[in-house]
Amino acid sequence: MDALEKAGPDRAAIRDQLEKTKGFTGVSGVFNMSAEDHNGLKEDSMVLVRIENGQWY
Repeated sequence: MDALEKAGPDRAAIRDQLEKTKGFTGVSGVFNMSAEDHNGLKEDSMVLVRIENGQWY
């Protein structure tokens, strides 16, 4: 996410760049943002994992 580098200090330009974010994998899911969705996460983009004895399930 290099919105600041692309947009510079202009707040509206930063917002516009962030709204173009698609398929960004973060710690809480895969982000797909838009002008209508500034959260970027849907139910299907979340993954629940379990770690037991050092193994991921």
